[in-house]
Amino acid sequence: MELLLGKELAVMGYAALFGVALGMFYDLFRILRLLMRSKAAAVFVQDLLFFSITALLMSIFVFTFHSGWLRLYIFVCAAAGAALWYMTFGRVFYRLWRRVADKIRHDIAVLSAPLRRIWAKFWQKTAKKRLKKRDKRQKNSKNLFHFRKKHTIIEKSKYAYAQIERESRRDDQKT
Repeated sequence: MELLLGKELAVMGYAALFGVALGMFYDLFRILRLLMRSKAAAVFVQDLLFFSITALLMSIFVFTFHSGWLRLYIFVCAAAGAALWYMTFGRVFYRLWRRVADKIRHDIAVLSAPLRRIWAKFWQKTAKKRLKKRDKRQKNSKNLFHFRKKHTIIEKSKYAYAQIERESRRDDQKT
């Protein structure tokens, strides 16, 4: 199948625009991380999801615009488009969303302050009960540990006694 230079240049342009779209899509994940303050495991899952979706979309793109022919320039142009987004509008977009996320977190903190105060009072009232339960659990676990230790010693001594019995029987049988 013969490809014309014009079609290849068009595919390169589309790939660059596709890369910009992927950069925007990744910014959605970055915004989600800003709003939720994700931990490392959550970031890993989000990145795995992003790259899985990106791989699927990239294969659809290649089959749609280039009849399924894989060419390195398609991936290079898509990466260049994503880098272009990241280094220009992506930075501005991210800074804007960081301010919005800080504002949202501040508003949530202000609105949830009465609930946190009520929760703190409830927590203080139930603190003595919880401490007593904790102390009881610790005492029980300590007793259980000592019991387990004694049980292990007894079992070992039973085993040692049984082994001595077997040896004495063997000696009696030999004589």
